[in-house]
Amino acid sequence: MLQIENIYFFNLVSMTILILFFQILCSPESSSDLSYNIHQAQNVCEIYGRIKLVQNDEQFRVRVVNYGEDMRIRYVDYAPINLVTWKLVHAGEDYRIKLVDSGEDFRIRIVSYGEGCTKKL
Repeated sequence: MLQIENIYFFNLVSMTILILFFQILCSPESSSDLSYNIHQAQNVCEIYGRIKLVQNDEQFRVRVVNYGEDMRIRYVDYAPINLVTWKLVHAGEDYRIKLVDSGEDFRIRIVSYGEGCTKKL
């Protein structure tokens, strides 16, 4: 009788672990940041906050321009709570950005004031 109870307990624990694993695997919080791209955003201005500049494994490819921008951004040293303000960080980023010369997802112009969004997708 003890052997049957052990098998039942083992099966119950195994199924519980399996269910928890699939819940974690399928939860939106655990999905890769790379699955979020510019086409899922309402507009490019939703991309703000702590930004890490990377050479690979980027979420967005961005070109810095002097005119014809999709948004004007301002770099800040404090916690970026407003839209179109970016704080450059080395870790704990909200988005990973790669600066490119062509093939960009969107274009930005860096400003000291007058930041704002000029293009909605």
